[in-house]
Amino acid sequence: MKSDICLVLEGTYPYVHGGVSSWIHELVSSMQEFTFSIIHISATGDVMHVPKYDIPPNIIEFKEAFIHDFADDKSKTFGKKEEGWEMLREYYSKIDSATIADAEKFYKIMIDKSSRRLNIHDIMFTRKGWDMLIELYNNTAPDVSFIDFYWTTRFIHIPILNIFNVDLPEASLYHTVCTGYAGLLASIAKISKKKPLILTEHGIYTHERKIDISRSSWIYSETDKQMRATRTLGFFKDMWIRKFEILSKITYENADKIITLFEGNRRLQIEGGADPGKSIIIPNGVRFGEKETGKKKKKEKIIGFAGRVVSIKDVKMLIRAMKIVKDKIPEIKVYIMGDRDEEPDYAEECAVLVKMLQLEENIVFTDVVDVEDYYPVMDVLVLTSISEAQPLSMLEAMSHGVPIVATNVGSCREIIIGKSHEDQALGKAGIVTKVGDPHETAKAIIKVLEDDEFREKASKAGVERVKKYYTVRDMIESYRRLYASYLGK
Repeated sequence: MKSDICLVLEGTYPYVHGGVSSWIHELVSSMQEFTFSIIHISATGDVMHVPKYDIPPNIIEFKEAFIHDFADDKSKTFGKKEEGWEMLREYYSKIDSATIADAEKFYKIMIDKSSRRLNIHDIMFTRKGWDMLIELYNNTAPDVSFIDFYWTTRFIHIPILNIFNVDLPEASLYHTVCTGYAGLLASIAKISKKKPLILTEHGIYTHERKIDISRSSWIYSETDKQMRATRTLGFFKDMWIRKFEILSKITYENADKIITLFEGNRRLQIEGGADPGKSIIIPNGVRFGEKETGKKKKKEKIIGFAGRVVSIKDVKMLIRAMKIVKDKIPEIKVYIMGDRDEEPDYAEECAVLVKMLQLEENIVFTDVVDVEDYYPVMDVLVLTSISEAQPLSMLEAMSHGVPIVATNVGSCREIIIGKSHEDQALGKAGIVTKVGDPHETAKAIIKVLEDDEFREKASKAGVERVKKYYTVRDMIESYRRLYASYLGK
């Protein structure tokens, strides 16, 4: 079964609520003239995944790949194994400067099941594989613990080796929505199927992984034992970051078109190795929703947060800011609207913090709801993220005339203030604050809630900005033209 477009996804639609998943669902649902297949990459197959979306009928095939379900693959190999080992050694020695030609050679000798010289068993369980690991250790990390190096290298490579064994759906065009493992698999599709590849990055994958890794406690670091500040994250965290940098470079190298949402992210892609000539910007878009007239009068001030309850959204900072706001404006109600299943320990810590600050009467965790039901009564939408791309929740709220308070990450500043002189002339749609500063966030929220003139101006500016620059119609038409240019439709 061959589709027009194969979407290569990682840890998102249809199993996770959020901006990227909503974007994918909107994209596919709006283009019934194209058929889609999906290959979705997850960690393991021993967890029951329940779709959070109704799958559109033009998705004609759905496959899953599990990158941590390790199997001792002993599939047939061809030719001399020594050629495989030499190729592996050569590719590692020049991985920073590897070209598409090098990648195609690597594919033929290491990945292609009809010609590869080595399989997973050879690499992971033979004396030759062990000798190459020792060689890599002596050349790159002789001063760190070999045991830690062994396990880190193993865990870094198992997902990649599993990606090598994935059976790809047949399609005329491959479209990956991130770099990382999905980008690697999409690059393999480009090389093996000889079909075009496009990449859309909402958030910059490598940047987000750097944040995750720098905050992680599961990666061993010698610096954890040091009682002084250091400039590095530690050898093993650097190994993980380096891996994702390489995967991004591979995807950028193989993509025929590289798309992101705003100029700041485009610059990050180019710094990461993307060809500026391939790079274009297609902003997010939302379906327009006017603020309801005759809004019901309410005693409370309504504050909204729309997003997953995860650490990168810094919900704890939001809660601390709400304590400061309540001391000034006691009659507030805060709706935290988002999934709490992705990081359950963090979500529980947020709930405990609410109790510690005695905010149980003010803060409500709604879990996943239709946020469109809340925008008409909302006085302000707040985002406290430490990393974002171009948040759909901001655009949706603005289309309803809701002012925004958001941290200065991703495109939040240009959404609120405007990206050009013409855009800025529409006015400010809210207030931009520093990352991780509950006092500044609280001050901005109080300003919006108490200053009626400012709130009304921000409401009108947001509506006009969405109308002019961020409609779903424009976004869909941009992708429709892009797909058609590759498919000849």
